[in-house]
Amino acid sequence: MIHRGTVPGGKSHPSILWLFRCESVLGEFLHGIVNRPGTVDYPAMVNILITHSQSPDELVQFTAVLWIKQFIKLAGPKMLPFTSGLLVAILPCLSLESESRKNIRENARQVNQELVKIIPAESEAPQEATDDILTLDLESIVQVLIDNMTHSSIPTRLAALRWVYSLLDQIPRRTFKSIEKLFPAVLKALEDDSDEVIMAALEDFAEIRSVSDQFKLLHNSAQEDHKIQGSYFRRFIRDLLTLFKKDRQILDDRGHFMIRQLCLLLSAEEIYSVVADILVDETDPVFASAMVEALSAILLTASELFELRASLRKFDRTLQQGHVFTKLYRCWAHNSVATVSLCLLAQQYQHASDLLGVIADLDVTVEHLAEIDKLVQLIESPIFTHLRMQLLDPETNAYLVRTLYGLLMLLPQSEAFENLRRRLDCVPLLQRVSQGQSVPPSDMVAAEKAFFADLLQYFINTQKRQQASIRHDRKSHS
Repeated sequence: MIHRGTVPGGKSHPSILWLFRCESVLGEFLHGIVNRPGTVDYPAMVNILITHSQSPDELVQFTAVLWIKQFIKLAGPKMLPFTSGLLVAILPCLSLESESRKNIRENARQVNQELVKIIPAESEAPQEATDDILTLDLESIVQVLIDNMTHSSIPTRLAALRWVYSLLDQIPRRTFKSIEKLFPAVLKALEDDSDEVIMAALEDFAEIRSVSDQFKLLHNSAQEDHKIQGSYFRRFIRDLLTLFKKDRQILDDRGHFMIRQLCLLLSAEEIYSVVADILVDETDPVFASAMVEALSAILLTASELFELRASLRKFDRTLQQGHVFTKLYRCWAHNSVATVSLCLLAQQYQHASDLLGVIADLDVTVEHLAEIDKLVQLIESPIFTHLRMQLLDPETNAYLVRTLYGLLMLLPQSEAFENLRRRLDCVPLLQRVSQGQSVPPSDMVAAEKAFFADLLQYFINTQKRQQASIRHDRKSHS
């Protein structure tokens, strides 16, 4: 026990003499443990250290954390049974910000790193669990991590999420037994204000997807009074879209960041395909249109989606690119301007021209004009360099020229209008196009015409449903 004395000014403070004596005795004791680690009763001492690691007294807290660090180095896997308690002790210490507790924070960081290192790797055969793995109280560990995911400090929340990743990486089968508790907690972390925390949560979901695919693990979900099985990846995408729908501010502020990072961690094509599969049946027309607008902007501008853009440019109705285009198109139909931009990206200019004819008959709002304005700006960006170069051959690309003129006619006379008009003024031999001497490509076979006719009809039906729904909502709120 450290005796307290009174310093000048009447403030209570540890006696300097007793502080030095205690430090000396404890230092000698620890030195003796380091020299004779086999004689130590770790279980009896660890729980005492865990308790004192949360002491408000800096010396007591520093000493406890320092001893825990030495115990992990000396005992290694013998400390695994105490992992949950050690995390209770260490994770909050990572959030200490005062300069006086800097050494405590640094030692806690080292303890956290050493503790992760002694987590044993799971055997390929699930029945061959090692003794070290069996000593882990994983249920308690998971609960401690979940509790710390809502800690007030970013370093602590970050460390908890990174522990989830480490457990999924090292002992995936055992960790997946707690996945129903972990999944919503990690999803909640996506609402965090910190980009680092969001990134760590996305990395956890990428690892969940990897593990579930590796071991063919499915989740059960209730639907219409019966249970169906589905992939955890699809469940995550569905929950992410629900989060965006529930809180549009998250979509506006962090949606682009999350989707771009996911496309780095996983396949952009697969992410967009699954999102399109789920979003195509969205019944809220406002959210569906806003979500597609965001997805379209990312597709057209983000470097992380370069390969998907390149794939879509090589459109072939009968190949994989055609399947992806069709899937995206049916979802993109929630947003008319985004659908046109998808066709421009895939170089389907005749269909883009047909779409503009349909859009002109719809209720074109200020929001539509703002989106067309953005599309015109994108046409002037590096993403559409190939499109602008095709304007050098207006006879072959008559429908491209027609599409750009269609956009021009939809726009009011604004800066975007002037920019597009100046671009079209650069098109050579334009009179031939206007005289109708250009014809569609000769390889537009009947099957392809039918394919695009079906897509056009789908677009018309979707837009009609959307506009009817929007009108109904306006009436009910008036």
